[in-house]
Amino acid sequence: MDFQIFANNLRHLVNLSGKTTTQVAKELHMSFPSLSRYMNGQRVPDINYLLRIADYFNVSLDWLVGRKERSDQIKITPELIMLSDLYQKATSADKSVIQLILKKYRAEESQDESDQNKGEYPRK
Repeated sequence: MDFQIFANNLRHLVNLSGKTTTQVAKELHMSFPSLSRYMNGQRVPDINYLLRIADYFNVSLDWLVGRKERSDQIKITPELIMLSDLYQKATSADKSVIQLILKKYRAEESQDESDQNKGEYPRK
């Protein structure tokens, strides 16, 4: 097992949850220092905690520890981790703006798919 992949995946999942590390630790029934050490690659949890973490975030144990990626999952690149970390640091107002921008792109993507289903060309 590549411990750094596990640490990166765990950090990414905690960031995406929108919760603090303290909240996640409490919900996983573990101490904040333990979760923090796992996220920083300083410690590796035993199998019981690995299973608990995988179940909590609804990911496979294989993915969590970096054994394999499912073809239907997004590959977590360093850029995605960086974006997730930056989003966590954003103010509530900035997050609202980001959500509005994403909503716009989702609507455009949905419209493009609808147009393609009707035989029309996607908008540029």
